[in-house]
Amino acid sequence: MPRALRHYLDGSFWFVADPCAAEAYLLLPDRPEIAAIIEGVWREGLRRFPVELCSLLVMSNHWHAVLGGPGRDPELDAVREVGGGGGDSRRRRR
Repeated sequence: MPRALRHYLDGSFWFVADPCAAEAYLLLPDRPEIAAIIEGVWREGLRRFPVELCSLLVMSNHWHAVLGGPGRDPELDAVREVGGGGGDSRRRRR
C-alpha cells in the first residue's frame, strides 16, 4: 500500500534519485523495450499524482528526476524554458 504524502507545498520542486537493487545495471535506457517500460512507469505515476516531471535522467544503474508541484511561480517555468528545460539532459551550464 502506498504511504501518504508527508510534505507538500504548492510551488515546490523535488529532486529524486534512486539506484537499482545491488547497483546492478538493470535499466539499460538504450534498449527500446526497457525504455518503453521506464516511460510507461513514469506516465502511470504522473497520471496518479499531481506533479509535473521537469527533468529525468536514466542511466544503467540509477535515475534522477526533478518534479514540480502545482502552483509554481510562472517565472520559474519561464527560466526553465529559456534554459532548454523539458527534460533535455544535454542542457549547457551557464
